[in-house]
Amino acid sequence: MPTYRKSDLAFSKYNNHPGTGGSGAHAEVPPNAYDFYDEDEKYVPNVVGAHGAVSSEWNFKYNPTRDEYLRDKAEAEAAGVPLGAYVEARAPKPKTLRLLVASAAHIDAEYGGPFWVSVSSAMRVVEFKKVIYEHTGVMPGLIRLAYAGKKLDDENRKLEHYGVRYWNAKFPDWPIMMIN
Repeated sequence: MPTYRKSDLAFSKYNNHPGTGGSGAHAEVPPNAYDFYDEDEKYVPNVVGAHGAVSSEWNFKYNPTRDEYLRDKAEAEAAGVPLGAYVEARAPKPKTLRLLVASAAHIDAEYGGPFWVSVSSAMRVVEFKKVIYEHTGVMPGLIRLAYAGKKLDDENRKLEHYGVRYWNAKFPDWPIMMIN
């Protein structure tokens, strides 16, 4: 049985269980944790189950301690902002991507031909499939996507986790492909 523990470089916050399938078979190169990606583009596995299953990262938008909550509540009352309101000015702004969507599984007449969409780089794959559904009528459950030779098979990962933001900036005409 092969071992994937070729070096200590295999273990990192981006690849905490090398060789389990969810984190990649190459011990030295964990997926989507390359140096040229920004920190928010890198995929960090959150939970590893008993059988090695890796869940997608997900964090609460606001998860304060009690002291932070009380401080924020006092600030909100002083500023006249209703408690629980989402303040857009404080939210980090994701980049908007203009992506070409094409299909290797359909002829152009079946889905409306290649088309451009403008979406957020922080959009999850499942949400992106809904955008494609609105344009094509192809059910989201039937859509399989690939970008730059990489299958977008984890629906809970964001587009930026697959490097779409990075590669789209370099090659804006590369399409996201609907595949079989």
